[in-house]
Amino acid sequence: MDNLNTAIAQTNNQLHNATHVIITLGTSWTYRHIETDEIVGNCHKVPQKKFLHELLSVEEIVTSLENICVLLKDLNPKITILFTVSPVRHLKDGFVENTQSKAHLISAIHQIIDKKNSLYYFPSYEIMMDDLRDYRFYSNDMVHPNQKAINNIWEQFQQAWI
Repeated sequence: MDNLNTAIAQTNNQLHNATHVIITLGTSWTYRHIETDEIVGNCHKVPQKKFLHELLSVEEIVTSLENICVLLKDLNPKITILFTVSPVRHLKDGFVENTQSKAHLISAIHQIIDKKNSLYYFPSYEIMMDDLRDYRFYSNDMVHPNQKAINNIWEQFQQAWI
């Protein structure tokens, strides 16, 4: 409990003093616990049949992101929030489903970005899919970017933000 309280206090302090926060989104797919009708985190100890696998709508993602921004701006009105979509493909959902999921995330982010309010987007997903689309930029699992791709994305991030 002490470790948890210390971590909460440290995070609160960091958010109050941060100039930038980067939020990386991975997937629009969620799991809904059938008995409680609540969206839940990944729980491997509960049988899969107790969950519904759902794709969040763009509107649901927009609402969630807006809430996150309000909370962060309440803590630190001067903070810059930078959104990005993970270039890691979630192929366990399927190729089409991964693309649909990423499209929902990108659409939602682009509905809320606003330079006046210091809300921005960095295209790490697009860099991986379009600029580094060759399979030589993937790890052996063909899902994760390899070190060469990571370095390329990092260089582009540095040019844009550092």
